[in-house]
Amino acid sequence: AKRFFCEEEYTEILKYSDENEQDKCFLEYWTMKEAYVKYLGKGLSVLFDTFMISRDAGEGMPLKVFVKEHTSPERADGWKEDKTAAMYTYYLNKNYHMAICCNREQCFRNIFE
Repeated sequence: AKRFFCEEEYTEILKYSDENEQDKCFLEYWTMKEAYVKYLGKGLSVLFDTFMISRDAGEGMPLKVFVKEHTSPERADGWKEDKTAAMYTYYLNKNYHMAICCNREQCFRNIFE
């Protein structure tokens, strides 16, 4: 995980003491990151440590995606929110997770309705 994810995400994964929970968190991040690079239309040519997924969102709200910028006025740590992207995650059951990233202006919230 350390070689693929940014420091903040890697630290989040390590917060879990149980190895199964660490694996689950790793796979959740990986799924969300795949969704974002597909949204960008660049696939795996985008390094996963050059952007960060924030998992802190309210119920039904999109997760935020931050891109690394060396001179970001938004955050002192250099991360700037990609305000065009909206990330939604869905848990189909305890073993299956999916993520959808779409344009915030055109995204639909109730995908399965």
